[in-house]
Amino acid sequence: MVSDNDGGGIFSTLEQGRVIVPSAFERVFGNPLGIDIAALSATLGIPAVTVDTVAGLVEAVDDALGAGGVRIVVARTCPRDREAEILAEVQRAVDSALAYA
Repeated sequence: MVSDNDGGGIFSTLEQGRVIVPSAFERVFGNPLGIDIAALSATLGIPAVTVDTVAGLVEAVDDALGAGGVRIVVARTCPRDREAEILAEVQRAVDSALAYA
């Protein structure tokens, strides 16, 4: 499975993702790719499907497992800034849960 936020998302979760000058971040770290990963996969002869819902993801993974061989499931995610917020929320929840463990 490929998680697709159009590139650069990992940098949004690091310290440089909290920059004061957003244009500098985009220029250096944003790296939007604009690549259709499923189409690229098809040029290599590897079957691929793109999904953008949880139900679609479950179905695509089940189908890929049932078919066997190499298959690519491209899961489109939220924009990378929202992804960084979600990851921070998850980290806070884990920290909170561990504090009471």
